[in-house]
Amino acid sequence: MLHGRGDSPAPFAALAGRLRLPCTAALVLAGPIAVPFTEGGREWFINIDPDTFEAIDPTAPGERRRVDSMDHTVRQVMGLLE
Repeated sequence: MLHGRGDSPAPFAALAGRLRLPCTAALVLAGPIAVPFTEGGREWFINIDPDTFEAIDPTAPGERRRVDSMDHTVRQVMGLLE
């Protein structure tokens, strides 16, 4: 289970336990990047410029931070599954 931006895995872990699905395991992961100004919120790729706290414009020429951070996250998750 993957949480949304600014959330944490805790509610999803609780949900997985309450579902009580037979012969089923749940994998609940936390996004690798902390979301500023939240109480433990996480995200899967960088969305906010850490210097300006403005949203990163993915259409800006040469802008790769979001794509590069998502590639990094995908590699981390794939490493867990190998």
